[in-house]
Amino acid sequence: MPVFHYIAVSPNNERIAGRTVADSVDAAVRALVAQRLTVLRVTPQSWTRRAWELLNRDVTARSKLNSRELVTFAHELGSLIEAGIPVNSALALSINGTRNRMLRSTYETILTHVKEGASIHRALGKLGDRFPGRFTALVEASEETGMLGACLSRAARELQAKQEFADELRNALIYPAFILVTACAAILVLLTVVVPNIETLFGEVGLKNVPAVTRMVIALSHAARALVIPAGILFAVAIVLSVLLRRQDFVRGAVDGFVLRLPFIGRLVSLVETGRLLRVLGELLSGGVSVARALPLAIAAISNRHMRAKLVGARSSLLEGSNLADALDAVGCVPPDAVQVVRVGEKSGKLAELSLQTASVYEHRSRSELKAVTILIGPTLTIVFGLVAGGIIYAVMTTILSLNELAFR
Repeated sequence: MPVFHYIAVSPNNERIAGRTVADSVDAAVRALVAQRLTVLRVTPQSWTRRAWELLNRDVTARSKLNSRELVTFAHELGSLIEAGIPVNSALALSINGTRNRMLRSTYETILTHVKEGASIHRALGKLGDRFPGRFTALVEASEETGMLGACLSRAARELQAKQEFADELRNALIYPAFILVTACAAILVLLTVVVPNIETLFGEVGLKNVPAVTRMVIALSHAARALVIPAGILFAVAIVLSVLLRRQDFVRGAVDGFVLRLPFIGRLVSLVETGRLLRVLGELLSGGVSVARALPLAIAAISNRHMRAKLVGARSSLLEGSNLADALDAVGCVPPDAVQVVRVGEKSGKLAELSLQTASVYEHRSRSELKAVTILIGPTLTIVFGLVAGGIIYAVMTTILSLNELAFR
């Protein structure tokens, strides 16, 4: 279908330039008039302009904003709206202030929909999956309460904290991962290259007079050489299957449930998710959103699908007339101390303040425990792989010494 570029004037006397798709120029004009626009000019798209747009198109094939772009969007737009700047002007300023193509395209599309009369959350919804559903729902709730700027700024801080936590975890695991890969590669080289060369020295003598530790290492070498290719194939297949299966909701829910049942990791994940739940809940309640409206938005902020599915039952209990503390206690996935804080907050009328304070405590506790674990991972891996590599080298040296003894007999 042909593409037409147009220049029009909105009901607010604002000049709008854009493009639309229609069968003909008359059809394009009718479609623009139906949007309450005064059409000034409509021209078909030339092949030269089309070629220029194709050459300058973002070819990253991304449809979603990444976490950093989402933080930037929420922070910039929230700060401008909080400063009293109208939404249209805030979007225009954001367009001029960014060099990121994805963000620029997002701002421009939202501005076009807003000028056509759509609300911000409806404009976000028209962008498909570019924004998370929970973010769009948060914007909708903040527009209903008239606290769009404040809620966007709070969302930016929450997203920034989440991103910093992920960065800390990633940085903390870089060194252990390097040790793991390097040590495994070194042990594999010892078993598949060094040990076979030592084994050839016993061709005439045999392995009867070789120490037991050497025979064990040689057996491991045989197993490693026989299984290295099948193990590599299985590893590649496992990676492909995990990527494909992770897209299935039931698989992700089962994996998340298994993670929650792990001895230490499950408790850590529960702390992180509960802190996130209380953080979003407190932020929304502080912005004037009701508990019944804030709870589903807070549940949507949780990453663990198993925990999220259980908390849906808490929302049902809340709608049936139960108080929030009893509803959270009934699902059994929220720590008892968090339930107690919610109960005290409901009775004292300070649910928002206590939720935010408890969220800070949980976030600090989870970061402290995670830091302690990551500090121990590096030395532990170093000791374990040092013992394994040392055992292999000891077996090799014992073999060389036994060869010298056989030579002098």
